[in-house]
Amino acid sequence: MGCVLCSPDVLAHRLRVALAEVRQWKSSYQGIEDEQREMGEDFSECRANVRELQAALEAARTLHQEAAIECNRLQIALNDANAARQADQSALGARLAGLEADTAALNTALLASNEQCGKLNDDAGALRFMRPSVRRFAAAMEAQLRKNDDKGSEGWMYETYDAMLSRLADETKELKGEVVKLAKIPEDGDATNTLERIVKEAADVANFAMFVADLAYKGDRA
Repeated sequence: MGCVLCSPDVLAHRLRVALAEVRQWKSSYQGIEDEQREMGEDFSECRANVRELQAALEAARTLHQEAAIECNRLQIALNDANAARQADQSALGARLAGLEADTAALNTALLASNEQCGKLNDDAGALRFMRPSVRRFAAAMEAQLRKNDDKGSEGWMYETYDAMLSRLADETKELKGEVVKLAKIPEDGDATNTLERIVKEAADVANFAMFVADLAYKGDRA
């Protein structure tokens, strides 16, 4: 009896089975190659995407750095603006304080000026209606004062009541002496010079009395 495994039919069958397996393996291998090729393409695409992401990340980092620099510049500008604003506010406050002080001073000066104007108006009214005798005597007082202008126009403002009263007493004695001289001149005698001296001495007496009054106007107590 011959070998069954070596029969042509069996060998043919085994060959067909082997060829089918080879075709199946080849088909499977082709699928693997296709998958590998697809995976390679996917990997290349992933690498391209990674490169794009890296480029985008680098661009974002650059933008972030530029934004940080710009923010820092803006912060510095804002600080400078705030400092300038505070300086302007301080200067404005000082200016306003100065203006308020000036306004207060001007108001005070205005009140004093109004008061002085009132006094001047009163004085002008008094002068306007001054009696002829008073006006004439006031002119004589001023003439006597002008003779001593070289000693100071208002030196009596630095004197005391006692000093002025003592001089007033002296001038009164001089006036009295001139009046006594006048009484001794005969009725038909020339008394012109004596009368002139009486007017001058009377003006001196009035001036020292005026000095005393001026000290009182000023508010002196001694």
